[in-house]
Amino acid sequence: MDESKIFNERLTKIYSVCKENSRAIYFILLAAVISLATWIRTRSLYGLRDVTTGGWTLGPDLDPFLFLRWAKYIVANGSLYAVDMLRNFPLGYHTNAEFVFLPYLISWFHKFASVFGSTSVEQSAVLFPVFMFIITIIAFFLFVRKLFIHHLGYDRASLIAIISSLFLSVIPALLPRTIAGIPEKESAAFFFMFLAFYFFLNSWSSKSRRSSIIHSILAALSTAGIGLIWGGVLYVFVTISIAFFIAFLLGQTNVTRQISFVVWYLVTILVVMPFSSRYSLSSIITSESTSIPLVILLIIFVNFLFTKLNIKDKLPHKLSSNLPTPILVLISSAVLGLILITIVQGPSAVISRLMSLIMRLINPFTQTRFNITVAENRMPFFSEWAGSFGPSIGSLPILFWLFFFGSIYLFYHMIHSLDKKQRVWLTSSYSFFLFALIFSRFKQDSLFNGENTISNLFYFGGMLFLAITSLYWYIKNFKNNKMEDFGKIDFGMLMLFSLFFLSVVSARGGIRLIMLLVPPASIIISYLLVQVAHNARFKNSGMKSFSFVLFGLILIASVFSVTQYTSLSIATAASYVPSSYTQQWQYAMSWVRDNAPENSVFAHWWDYGYWVQSMGERATILDGGNALVYWNHLLGRYVLTGSSEKDSLQFLYAHNATHLLIDSTDIGKYPAFSSIGSNENYDRYSWLNSFVKDPAQTQERKNSSVNVYLGSFVFDGDLVYKYPNGTTLFIPNQRGGIGGITIERDSLGNIISQPQAVAVYQGRQYILPLRYAFDKELIDFGSGLDAGIFIVPSLQATAQGVSIENDGALIYLSNKTVNSQFAKLYLYGQETPYFNLELTQDDPVISQLRLQGLNLNDFIYYGGVRGPIKIWSVSYPNNIVFNSSYLETTFPDSKLEVV
Repeated sequence: MDESKIFNERLTKIYSVCKENSRAIYFILLAAVISLATWIRTRSLYGLRDVTTGGWTLGPDLDPFLFLRWAKYIVANGSLYAVDMLRNFPLGYHTNAEFVFLPYLISWFHKFASVFGSTSVEQSAVLFPVFMFIITIIAFFLFVRKLFIHHLGYDRASLIAIISSLFLSVIPALLPRTIAGIPEKESAAFFFMFLAFYFFLNSWSSKSRRSSIIHSILAALSTAGIGLIWGGVLYVFVTISIAFFIAFLLGQTNVTRQISFVVWYLVTILVVMPFSSRYSLSSIITSESTSIPLVILLIIFVNFLFTKLNIKDKLPHKLSSNLPTPILVLISSAVLGLILITIVQGPSAVISRLMSLIMRLINPFTQTRFNITVAENRMPFFSEWAGSFGPSIGSLPILFWLFFFGSIYLFYHMIHSLDKKQRVWLTSSYSFFLFALIFSRFKQDSLFNGENTISNLFYFGGMLFLAITSLYWYIKNFKNNKMEDFGKIDFGMLMLFSLFFLSVVSARGGIRLIMLLVPPASIIISYLLVQVAHNARFKNSGMKSFSFVLFGLILIASVFSVTQYTSLSIATAASYVPSSYTQQWQYAMSWVRDNAPENSVFAHWWDYGYWVQSMGERATILDGGNALVYWNHLLGRYVLTGSSEKDSLQFLYAHNATHLLIDSTDIGKYPAFSSIGSNENYDRYSWLNSFVKDPAQTQERKNSSVNVYLGSFVFDGDLVYKYPNGTTLFIPNQRGGIGGITIERDSLGNIISQPQAVAVYQGRQYILPLRYAFDKELIDFGSGLDAGIFIVPSLQATAQGVSIENDGALIYLSNKTVNSQFAKLYLYGQETPYFNLELTQDDPVISQLRLQGLNLNDFIYYGGVRGPIKIWSVSYPNNIVFNSSYLETTFPDSKLEVV
């Protein structure tokens, strides 16, 4: 018997056995996926402990500490306070402006978890993300199965759902938001997202109006759930709205479906409005996420008028006979919408909204000085985010190309009801659209860098080409009385592609949003695998071998990816525990709890606010919510980068600050807070770059030695230096820089002459003496370039142990930073009557070296400059005057906020 025939018979037999027991098998497989996902996400439990208390603590993240603190209060008091006075002191923070549903969920989960042995809210909060991901997998499975069950049947739809759930569980991009110890918003939000999609699909496919409305209400409650947890609710609003809009054009929205959409949206808004000030009437109308469904409501209303008033019959015959009713409704809705916007907001609002939409498609995040300094908001290039969909063979990210070609394959089969010519044209235009969408922001140094004109033309050109091609065949089918072919396109697929489109736009728009591409990518890859396998069974003999080879390659690539990503996720999960840096903070916050009065108010850069509030249990001026970005500007300008102690004290006095905290990572964050703290001309913008000694270039002299330090510092402003001979050196801002620094020391190690900076401009070198040097104490040479250096020891690991060089590295301080409050207080440790150093919590590396008997100062260079957490108590002169301008909450000039 032919081997191919034997293989097919065995495959058919296995298929028959599996089909008879399919439901039980799918539940077993789902349970196995859940078990794997749970096991991966609990690898971090061993290390989630506070070294100062021995109790449970959260993982290395910031925002979850706010939700934990609020959950603890809810557990103790039954509900959350209206104003949180630990935030934005002295004004406080109105909690209904935040997503408060998450801490309530954590508190409710604690009641459940305590029955099974949870001994604290902290322990329950640690376990909460794992529990939520378990039920997220179930909701995701139901949603994916519902997507395909109508066209593919129960078995194939279930198999696709199982494989999709497996990919969702092991792809590392989702891990940081769903792992034990990090109860982030997304850990709960994804559950409500997939539940909303599932219920809306049920509403769409319901046979009765009653069932459709019930499911739309359930979808609304799920949407409200995510809306009270996470700003990503826009993915539900926009995905459903785009899919509904396309379905309307295709003639699929009957009265029941239109009613269900209205019910879904209105119930969602009515549920969220009483619980969050984020959903005021004005914000609902103006927000991109919540206003897009309003456009659909307008279209439904205009369509109702068309039907009731027989408007189409009253239009000129040439117009009504050449354009489908949905297009006429759309045109009428657009005209009516423009009139309404013009009446309510003025003519300029139309252009403003259009430009806002275009900019959102280019970059989901508003470009302000604050946003561009937040690493998670940075726009990645394809060459960066594609790696999240590996693993890669060479430079080939496997999963990326699987979902890239898989989406084209799925698109072709989605439009199966159209004739072959139309399918080829539309699939080709979709392929071009997808290629342009992704590769228009390919690489920073490429032609398509996502910022130049050709990149944006390519980006929007792909969208325009798909729209024009689709409209052409749409009108052509209307004229040929073949509109029913479009009506057979599955609504679930429209939802999936809408979500996929939004996810790709998000992935190219912000690093933090790459994770949103994981769900649709998982679905598309799974569909490709299952459908290629299924179709291979029915190919003719000429194509059968090719089909099985193709299936084999996809299967091998999928199995390899799952295996590699499972191993990577397991290894990565174990590292999501408090690091030595986090433990340094735990020690510091233990001191705060024990020594700082309960009514203390801490000033620091915004990153650490939730840690001080939760671990230190004290109020802060700034925190990670960044509700008052203007205060970031003021603190950055007057407390950290300014040179005037008086200005610093006035800001702190207005906020009743009792303590100032500076962390070693603020050295690297200097560009961020100096940018935000600058005026419109970026007068404070600078950076603190390190230079490292190169022993090979040391020059030995008769009674001294000259050490050479190599590094790079691009000038942060125009450099003007007058040499003693009367000549002047001028180097424009950021057009030149410093490539090296030399320091001469005597045999005792003392600096005996001014350090020299080697400036480079237009291929020439210039030697510039530096006025300041800090070498255990600040030295002012009285002349030279108004800049300086801060010398630190360096640490190197050797085969014999560690080697420490006392002057192994330095930080270059320009004229903008050398006399800043940051440098004077944190680096130089200068004494002042109003800033009394209360705590120096050493970096863990320095702590270990000191335990070994080494005499070190507070800083060391080891993979970068490492230093202590310093906390000062703040006092004020008797004649200080309260200045209310430091409590203003909005920028007095928009130039201070824009890029």
